[in-house]
Amino acid sequence: MITKIQSESLNLADDFAFTATVTGAAANTPAFLAYKSSTQSSASGAATKIQYDTELFDTDNCYDNSTNYRFTPTVAGHYFIFASTGSTSSDDFEDHQVRIHRNGSEYGITRLKHHYGDHMTIQGIVYFNGSTDYVEIFNYNGNASSININGADRPQVRFGGYRILE
Repeated sequence: MITKIQSESLNLADDFAFTATVTGAAANTPAFLAYKSSTQSSASGAATKIQYDTELFDTDNCYDNSTNYRFTPTVAGHYFIFASTGSTSSDDFEDHQVRIHRNGSEYGITRLKHHYGDHMTIQGIVYFNGSTDYVEIFNYNGNASSININGADRPQVRFGGYRILE
């Protein structure tokens, strides 16, 4: 077993065959990243599920980008979840939110006073059981009228996650 490598004892021109197993290392999968391909309306005084409909990657096919727009990982563990949203509204209003919902209930929230072109992000660490737990992202619009959630012209409107701990 090699316990220490000293650079002066290696000839970097040589070929080395590595046949051992690395322990303690884990891939950060399942993992995904999706974005919105078009603008979406968000009704006044309502929470609207954001339809991140285009996948940049989805390592284990755990993200539904066509029906429920949710991440349901098949491996139990703690996951880093992040999302961003923004609107094209020129209105200033008091309450604009982006929310993480876990299994249908609010899990995390970011809130700000809306100004034209605002962009919000949210992130959190969420535990999943590896079978039925899921997360979705919602936009809450506290404006007196509906607003549009940015789409393809705003590539920063994304939703993603990856496993960090078992």
